[in-house]
Amino acid sequence: MGDRTALKVKNTYSVLMIKQMLSTAKGIPADKMLLSFGGEHLEDERTLGSYRISLSSRLHLTPVARWKKSKSTAQDKELCQSWGLDTKHLLEN
Repeated sequence: MGDRTALKVKNTYSVLMIKQMLSTAKGIPADKMLLSFGGEHLEDERTLGSYRISLSSRLHLTPVARWKKSKSTAQDKELCQSWGLDTKHLLEN
């Protein structure tokens, strides 16, 4: 399991707002993030409330590089590691 980052949010915040907050906290560009909750990928324009996400819920952050359908490159692994994210789910070459 990767590290955790606690954010103070409201259920009216959009997913994009959460990504921007995480970008500031973790140094990962917001457009390089995929957030999910309960196995569902979250859309930028929707709010936390529209997904019925409670304020004590945990969202999962995945860098875009990890969602490629093709095999990962060494560069993908280095990028994830530089962001402090777990690389165990990267597809092996």
